[in-house]
Amino acid sequence: MIKRLKVSFATVALASMLLTTGAQSTVMASPFSFFTKKTSVAKTGTKEADQAKDSEAADEKSTDKDDKNEEKDYTGLAVANIKKGEALNIRIAPESDASIKGRLKKGNMMKVIKKGDEWTKVRSGAVKGYVSNDYLVFDNDIKEYAEQNLSKYATIQTETLRVREKASQDSSILTLVDGEKAYKVKSLKNEDWTKIKTKDGVGYVSSDYVTIDYQFGVAKSMRQINAEAAARSGSSGSSSSSSNSSYGGGSVLGYASQFVGNPYRWGGSSLTGGADCSGFVMSVYRHFGVSLPHSSSAMRGVGRRVSVSEMRPGDIVCYSGHVGIYAGGGQLLSALGKKWGITYNSVHYKKIITVRRVL
Repeated sequence: MIKRLKVSFATVALASMLLTTGAQSTVMASPFSFFTKKTSVAKTGTKEADQAKDSEAADEKSTDKDDKNEEKDYTGLAVANIKKGEALNIRIAPESDASIKGRLKKGNMMKVIKKGDEWTKVRSGAVKGYVSNDYLVFDNDIKEYAEQNLSKYATIQTETLRVREKASQDSSILTLVDGEKAYKVKSLKNEDWTKIKTKDGVGYVSSDYVTIDYQFGVAKSMRQINAEAAARSGSSGSSSSSSNSSYGGGSVLGYASQFVGNPYRWGGSSLTGGADCSGFVMSVYRHFGVSLPHSSSAMRGVGRRVSVSEMRPGDIVCYSGHVGIYAGGGQLLSALGKKWGITYNSVHYKKIITVRRVL
């Protein structure tokens, strides 16, 4: 019996070696490989492979839907409960006649520092002060308020993502959208597809590669508001200096100012997800069809040079290691750093190397 078993195993081993040789395998198979689980190789062109291609970074990114859709905690926060077009004042003291430090729009969010019976001390963006409780929604009541009053936005979590005409893997591709940008959500078709609005029309993206949230926004300081008003006044009635564009510096500033309060991210160029100083300027001007380098030093050579005394809102102001957009009123709008994000500060906070005008 033992001899027969030895012969059987020898026969199996020999057969395995012959089969391996016949297949011209580059790796020697084990004589007992028939005991191991067979591993199949995925074929290209399958529906699953095509589904992965809906994200250019699908092979590098894995999203856990349960983690991504985890309910947000709004504890310690508040939002402005006012009508669209109205403004809610942030005051220097808890009194209705106290000086105004900044203003909030509908749905703008703030961190609660200390809640009182009638007034609450808050911080929103770069503004800290007091707001009347009559116009605030607190903590987890914010969720219900947001659902009823605010729009949802989908932020793309890959480098590029396909937008399809219908909520189907087999549907035609409408366009491609860039990573880390936010697009208004029109509806949630189901857990697999999100309907968004793009410049090329309305289409569907795979929900695996987006995060969905509200864009609450933050307060603007009175200095910021006054600078924007001065910019609009200074640019009214003036025509663009570029024969290739109908936009002026005021238009650039108006567009750029909506991203105040968004984060700074080194190497980034997303106006919502995070940008560094040159990435911020580059992305703002890209909206107006102007291509700029992602480098603060390289921007010193774009457009034409103007003197500091002649700079106007929308001009690019270059420093050593930094670049921003002139906002008028002696203010600079830029992605200033991780601590401040996209914000305003004095245009003369350090020596200006050059001012460039591209529109």
